[in-house]
Amino acid sequence: MIALMFVLLGASATDVLANFFQVSLNEVLWTFRILVLVVPPLVGIFVWRICIEMQGGGADIGKRKRAVLMSRSATGEYTTVPTAPQPDDEHDELEPIPVPVHIDLEPSGNGSDDSGVRTVTR
Repeated sequence: MIALMFVLLGASATDVLANFFQVSLNEVLWTFRILVLVVPPLVGIFVWRICIEMQGGGADIGKRKRAVLMSRSATGEYTTVPTAPQPDDEHDELEPIPVPVHIDLEPSGNGSDDSGVRTVTR
């Protein structure tokens, strides 16, 4: 849908584009008539392929790829060797903290020191 809107935005300025590029207005009109039909399906196919690739990525999707060392032999052949993991390659996720059910806005008036600390019930 966004691709169609961008093509239509360009098509709305056909007279300006024809003057700027020194081409016939009729050529610009026919170009945009074709682009309106061709560009949105091409963008849709491109986005669909990205989604399929991400779907097959599994647990590695969104993670940084390991660096490789490339070396060239005397005959001109290239080979790659994976490097050792770096300290920043892996990180631990923190456990989520539950949202409080109830927060007392007024300090508890139980006679203790009034430090202004609010009580939270989880």
